[in-house]
Amino acid sequence: MDIDVESIDEVRYYVKTEKGLKQELRDYFSFMVPGAQYMPMFKRRLWDGKIRLYDILSSTLPRGLKTYLEKFCNDRGYSLNVKESKNPLCATEAQLMDFYESLKVSVRKQAVQMHDHQKQGILHALNNHRSVLISPNGSGKSLIIYVWLRQKSYYIRLGSFSSKGIAYRSQNINFGSDSRSRKSDGI
Repeated sequence: MDIDVESIDEVRYYVKTEKGLKQELRDYFSFMVPGAQYMPMFKRRLWDGKIRLYDILSSTLPRGLKTYLEKFCNDRGYSLNVKESKNPLCATEAQLMDFYESLKVSVRKQAVQMHDHQKQGILHALNNHRSVLISPNGSGKSLIIYVWLRQKSYYIRLGSFSSKGIAYRSQNINFGSDSRSRKSDGI
């Protein structure tokens, strides 16, 4: 069986396949919400407690799930044909570290060192053009998102992102003093 995938936009893929396989994709890309049985919609039997990431009506799937789609196809022996609309950025760790050092990220006037898992997350997002980041509390997701946004805006030249677009929890965070950055407004 063939699955043809084409980029719709920056967020979604259009998945073209036969009807029976669409149902299989819908079941594979769904999960039960923890504690759903306590939610009013579930109690009124208006919702079955599942989140379905593959939309069977529009045949769309979030682009961040591409690796899971590849696994789905490999496990079942299906062929997958992916047509990307844009090429990934393809950054190296050395390029990332040079860029990160130029940002001069600090907290209470102390430089923030990026951990290996943060570097891997940023590089994965840049090189795969899309990524789903699942990480526990306190693991540095905000830094990953900040550096990723700055890297994307720098290379694609989209302009600078307003710091009001991301809510920072501390007023003592300084995201560099170069012309491409602004200090947190303490939102």
